[in-house]
Amino acid sequence: MDDTNFFINTVLRWYEKNGRDFPWRRTKDVYRLLVAEKLLQRTQAKIVAKFYPKFISKYPTYHALAHAKTKDVERLIRPLGLYKIRARELKNMAALMEKRVVGVPSPDDLKGLKGVGEYVEKAVRCFAFGESMLPLDANIKRLISRFFYGEHVAEVDNRICEGIVRNVGRSEIKKFVWGLLDFEEEICTPKAPKCHKCPLANRCRYVLFSHRA
Repeated sequence: MDDTNFFINTVLRWYEKNGRDFPWRRTKDVYRLLVAEKLLQRTQAKIVAKFYPKFISKYPTYHALAHAKTKDVERLIRPLGLYKIRARELKNMAALMEKRVVGVPSPDDLKGLKGVGEYVEKAVRCFAFGESMLPLDANIKRLISRFFYGEHVAEVDNRICEGIVRNVGRSEIKKFVWGLLDFEEEICTPKAPKCHKCPLANRCRYVLFSHRA
């Protein structure tokens, strides 16, 4: 088994046993996933999980959010920090969806959506539509970089990403991305990674090159 398939299979197996459960992982609704991704920016998932149900209960659709008072949105998400910026971006996003979306949202509706960058777009297309997308934030880049390069690099080689996506397949892509997110949170942390507990360790270049196992 080559390194790419070893990486994929190991992450998937680890996720099956250790994966976390969050309410946004139980939906394919584009709006609810967009809200989750916006709230998750610069905030730990376990903290967002406390506020996400309240937000969705108060603003269950993008129509409801688009017509909400900005101050009310700010008040609801204030404990998460960056509440003024988040509230403004969430409101703008919802207002644009209201103008753009006809019927059920499609992947094309996410293109150029204000406040939705490349990572969020790929994440929602993956989780809502099951598209073979690999959203890359700094944490996922760190995990991939350590395993394949032995260090954290600014940009991950596109060939590696393409190889990963091609070998995962659509049926497992969501679980794989969730596995990456959980793995970097629990095992491959920015400082003091738990290499002694890592099932990737025997092929990980970060471990082999630094002898930190």
